[in-house]
Amino acid sequence: MTVIDVSFDPEDPGDHAEEHPHYGGRLRILPSLIYCDLFAMMAAQTQFPEDMWPLAMWHPEQIYVGPTVGVQVRLWKQARSVRDRLLDVLVKRFKEMGASR
Repeated sequence: MTVIDVSFDPEDPGDHAEEHPHYGGRLRILPSLIYCDLFAMMAAQTQFPEDMWPLAMWHPEQIYVGPTVGVQVRLWKQARSVRDRLLDVLVKRFKEMGASR
């Protein structure tokens, strides 16, 4: 599920933009966490979607899955690195195939 932050202004990322790199006003979140995490934190005004983004940005699919531990984040970074390298290889192969025609 995607949460859209209607107060987000891409022209003015705010005072804490360095804490929320690449936040674009949207947060993907597991549907089971809508009420127990998102709604509860927003109702208490303790966290908002942009505050949850740092926990989502390292997930391989950039999804907020709740609080994580360092080992989990390291594994996600490795998975993203492998995926990025594979995509680079595929793009290179397609370009080579196109150039050979």
